[in-house]
Amino acid sequence: MNQAVTVRLAPAPRQDPDTILTVAQALLPLLPWRGVPVLREKRQELTMMERFVLEMGLALGSVEPEDFAEITSLPPSALAGATWRLISSGILSPHGGSYGIHPERAATALQQRTVARLVRSSADFVLLPRSGDLLGVAGRDGGWLRALEQGVVPDRKAPLPPSLRAATRAAYLGGKVQAKAVPGLDSDVVGVPPPEGDDPRLVPEPKRGDSQWLPVCPAYLCRAEVRRTDSGTCVVEAVIFGRARHGGRKVGGQKNGPDAEVRIDLTGASGLITGWLKLADALNDPQTLQAAWRMLGPTSNAFGRPPLDGAHHRGTSEWELLVNGNAARGLCEQRRPMAEPRGLAIEADGVVIHISCHFLPTDDEARALFARDEVVSRLLATHTPVQEFLQIRQDAVRRLPEAGGVLSADSVRERIWQLGHYHLVYMLRELEDFPYD
Repeated sequence: MNQAVTVRLAPAPRQDPDTILTVAQALLPLLPWRGVPVLREKRQELTMMERFVLEMGLALGSVEPEDFAEITSLPPSALAGATWRLISSGILSPHGGSYGIHPERAATALQQRTVARLVRSSADFVLLPRSGDLLGVAGRDGGWLRALEQGVVPDRKAPLPPSLRAATRAAYLGGKVQAKAVPGLDSDVVGVPPPEGDDPRLVPEPKRGDSQWLPVCPAYLCRAEVRRTDSGTCVVEAVIFGRARHGGRKVGGQKNGPDAEVRIDLTGASGLITGWLKLADALNDPQTLQAAWRMLGPTSNAFGRPPLDGAHHRGTSEWELLVNGNAARGLCEQRRPMAEPRGLAIEADGVVIHISCHFLPTDDEARALFARDEVVSRLLATHTPVQEFLQIRQDAVRRLPEAGGVLSADSVRERIWQLGHYHLVYMLRELEDFPYD
């Protein structure tokens, strides 16, 4: 991988079935704009007179006041009331006293029986400069942007990427809106009008010139979960946390936690999601996989650190690590079930994700040791382990006849003791150690 990746132990993430990635922490630069002037397209039903004017224009190629008066027996001045919405929507174009017509727009309006007009309004946007994602923020009075602005102090400042430093706000936002590249924005927003004066840059320059000035934006700490819906859409539920602003709502009852938290919706930030998911592929890199094995594998001198036989994805943030008999024997010394998932924190460029690792046997010896752990697991799950001990063990032997002595009664009891289930060992030994006639 191009970016430096570090690996450390962490709890295995507990995820819902539709959660594909847990982001434990990320530094998230945000550039917010609230109340940006926009143009909204409002559709209204055509009146009978408007439909007549459109049909007339399509038939004659233009709309002339004299023709209108002759056909309708109305004064030519009545035409003005039937054309103003058609003019504002771009279907008709006034030329002196007559009106030119845009045939395609007129036909569409007649088909849909509606006329669109542009009205001035406002909308809220947020730009994620690192990933290039621009999102529309829903909600009244600024939505979560307002809650963030009033509730949490930024963790630090982050520089704007060079590609965005010369961009101006209305031109940049307007281009994205026209390209329909703003997830979360209301569908009726169709443009951003240029300001009457100069169009300011995304981060306005200070009034006093400064040759060393660098445009920056606030950066916050966040955690997030990425979920995939049945339709394949990725939904991102995130929480920004940090020091509470004066008067902001604090997180109650937490002495060591963050002062304030704000829930935000980053759904649609495809660039951000792609970067996070790419980090979940980190174990594809041999060096990173070796670092992960150093964290998870056996450490005793008796076993050294036998190499893994490989690794592959089990899910988006789940991996299967392939272990042979030598490695499996070393894992047994860790005194925890080998089938139990292990957690790792993968960190790069300020982002920390949690992944789960599962060990998978690759040879007969490893399969036998895993089968022995399965016997122990079944014994712990039953209410009558003493009565079922022989049957459970024999089931394992039938499935894996090459296991040999690994599945013997003594070996199983030794493994139970090693895992710390002493009461179960006493129960299984009772008939042998304390025979009663």
